[in-house]
This record gives sequence, structure tokens and C-alpha cells, in this order.
Amino acid sequence: MSLVLEEDGVVARRTISKLIRVYPGEVLTLDLNVHGPRGHVVEIIIEEQSSIAKITVSPNRAKAPYFAKMVVEVLLSAEPGRYEIRIILRDETTGVVVGVYRIVLLVLKKDTPTSIEEHTVYAKKLFIKYGSNGLVWYVLKHVYPHGATFKQLKHFYELAAGKKIRDGTLCNVLRRMRIKGIITRIGSKKDHYTNS
Repeated sequence: MSLVLEEDGVVARRTISKLIRVYPGEVLTLDLNVHGPRGHVVEIIIEEQSSIAKITVSPNRAKAPYFAKMVVEVLLSAEPGRYEIRIILRDETTGVVVGVYRIVLLVLKKDTPTSIEEHTVYAKKLFIKYGSNGLVWYVLKHVYPHGATFKQLKHFYELAAGKKIRDGTLCNVLRRMRIKGIITRIGSKKDHYTNS
């Protein structure tokens, strides 16, 4: 059995591990194309992060193959970050789970461009390998090459690290990097940073 997700004409087949960028308050509709042995009733079970989205699937069970719509309503109160939705396909005829698929919702702040996600995957690897300094260096070199504000750096840091941080934590990282000559402060308010 398999599941096909379609979004704006783009089809993800077989093993689904799809990343979708969304903003708080956004509503997203996905087409689900459920395949399986003819005549078997297949149920779609959604395991979600209910704190960030309301998800409905219609119909959630039918004889395969069939089409369903999945509506993801991201709550206005959703905090920026990565959230996983698991889609489980269960063959009701045999009682066997025949597929588990996952969708990762990347909830962005309203002022964040969706293109930033391209960088978070690599930046996360740098963060794991080199820590905070590697992450900040990468952000200033590739994401904001003309300089970034403290707010921009903090938001990207939290996306890549996958956790909230205090302002003081990032201030300490930036201070150490300035002392070592890796970055410099720029701008009249001294709240912009760039690589040296």
C-alpha cells in the first residue's frame, strides 16, 4: 500500500517525509491518494501536534484506492518551530498498519521568508558539530551576508537548534565571537553583526 500527497501539483510518492513551510493562521489543503488492494478498507489515522494545528481528513476511511482531502489549519497561537505530523494507514480488512508517513510543518514568524528553510538543515548540522559559533558564522556568511540584527540571529538560531534560547545566551556567543575577531558589530545602534 502507498500514499501519494499532492500539493500545488507537486507529488511526493512512496516514503513520505515532506517539509511544509507555514505561517500562524495559515490553512493548507493536501490531496491524499490512498492506494492498496482493491476492496480493502483503509483508514487514515493522524497523529498530530494539536497545540499548533487542527487537522481534518475527509473521508478518513474508504475502500482502496481512494482520494481524500487533508486540511491543516495552523493556529494563530502556534509558536515558530518544527512540528511533526504522522499519517498512519491501517488496513481495516486485515487490521495491519500498512504505512507510516510523516510531514514536518515548519512554522515561521510572519516576517521570515520561506527560503530560510533551505539553510536550517545544514546549519543544524553545523550546530551539532561546531556549536553556537559555527551556527552564527554560517548565518552571517550565507543567510545574511550583508549583516543581521540580533532578532534575526536569534530567530534563525532557534530554528536551527530546535529550541528556545534566552537573549543572554546569544549575547554571550556574539561577545565571544567579537573578542576572537570572527564577527564585528555594524550600524549606528550597534545591533547589526557581520563576519569580519
